[in-house]
Amino acid sequence: MLRKYLALVLVFAVFIAVAALLVRFCFDRFPHYGGPKMALATGYLLAAVLMGALNSRLGRWLLLGLACAWWGDFLLMGPKDTFFLAGLLAFLAGHLCYCVAYATHGARARVVLPSLAVLAIPGMVLVWNLWPGIPAGLRVPVMLYLTAITLMVALSFGCIGRPAGWILVLGALLFYLSDMGVSSRAFGGADMAPFKSLAPLYFPGQYLLAVAIPVARRAAGKTPQFAK
Repeated sequence: MLRKYLALVLVFAVFIAVAALLVRFCFDRFPHYGGPKMALATGYLLAAVLMGALNSRLGRWLLLGLACAWWGDFLLMGPKDTFFLAGLLAFLAGHLCYCVAYATHGARARVVLPSLAVLAIPGMVLVWNLWPGIPAGLRVPVMLYLTAITLMVALSFGCIGRPAGWILVLGALLFYLSDMGVSSRAFGGADMAPFKSLAPLYFPGQYLLAVAIPVARRAAGKTPQFAK
C-alpha cells in the first residue's frame, strides 16, 4: 500500500515538474487564473485516486482520462496555436479513455446507437455555426474531437442501468455542455454568447466522474450480475 502511494506522489511530482518546465521555457506568460485552474484539475485527479480509481477497471480508465484532461487544461493556457492543438489532442485522448471506460462498464449497443444519432444533431448545428471561425489547420482536429465527445456521451447513456450509470451520464453531459461553451468562446461570435456561459460546467463534470468510481464499486458489490 505504501509503495502504491509513493508511486502516486512521484507521478504527481513529475506532472508538476514538467508543467513548471513548460511554463519556464515555452509559455510567454502564465495566466493569472492558471493557479486556481490547475489546483482544481489536480483536485479531480487526487479525488479519483482517493476514491479507489486504481482498484477497478472503470476507475483506471476514468483516471487515465482525467490525467489526459489535466494536461489538456494546462496546455490550453499556452500562448501559441501549437499549445492549443496539443491541449485539444490531450482532451481527445481523454475522451477516448472515457469511451473505453463506458464500453467496458457494460454500455449497451441498443441504447448507444440511437443516442449517437440524436446527439449528432446538436453537434452538427454547433459545427455549422462555428465553422467560419475555426482556423483551417484546426478543422480536422476539431471534427475528430467533436466525434469523440459525442461518442463518449452516447456510450454513457448506454451505461444507464449499470452501477453508477446516471452519475456517469451526468458527468459526461456536463463535460459535453462545457465543451460547447469552450468552443463557442474560441471560435464563435456574439451570436454564440448564450453557449459561452456553459464552460464552467467542466469541473463539476470531472468531479462527478471521480465520484462515480466508488459508487460503481459499491453497487457492483451488491449486484452479482449487471442487468441485461
